[in-house]
Amino acid sequence: ELAKPAASAKKSFDPATRNNSLALLDELLNEEKNLSKILIIKRESRELNRLVKNISEAAGNGAKLLKSMAKKDPGLQLAGTGLPPGEQAGRKAISKTKEHLLLHSKDAEFEFQLLLTQAEALTYGVHLAQVAADNEPRRDRAREFSSLSAQLKQLHEQVLAMLRKKT
Repeated sequence: ELAKPAASAKKSFDPATRNNSLALLDELLNEEKNLSKILIIKRESRELNRLVKNISEAAGNGAKLLKSMAKKDPGLQLAGTGLPPGEQAGRKAISKTKEHLLLHSKDAEFEFQLLLTQAEALTYGVHLAQVAADNEPRRDRAREFSSLSAQLKQLHEQVLAMLRKKT
């Protein structure tokens, strides 16, 4: 289970941390919203198909939410993740490797690899959304970010349950 950090007695907010976590989250959600496109070229179980569609839908809704908030408040910065070039290059290489694995695997191996990528992506999303919530001074937006984190956590738990069944 993903642990939630303990709340401190005195709350301080860091807009730079919030904006950075939101930029990273926005990038992740915009990638994940297209996850269901892999279903066009791959065959999988009905259960996995439904989960992939749920992940894509949740990511699409989360991306829309962030875009809507940023339109209303120029202080919310979604552009520029601020990652150093080495981190960007490393992430690009990982992405290409995962893409290759998914495109060249089939049946049980495809489902296992897809679930593994989703477990990693959702773990990252859960924590980015919670970091944004923890660094958001406006309670309404903090609740929205926490709600998104909880939704991603629920999907993460579904991915892990399916992984356990398959192994």
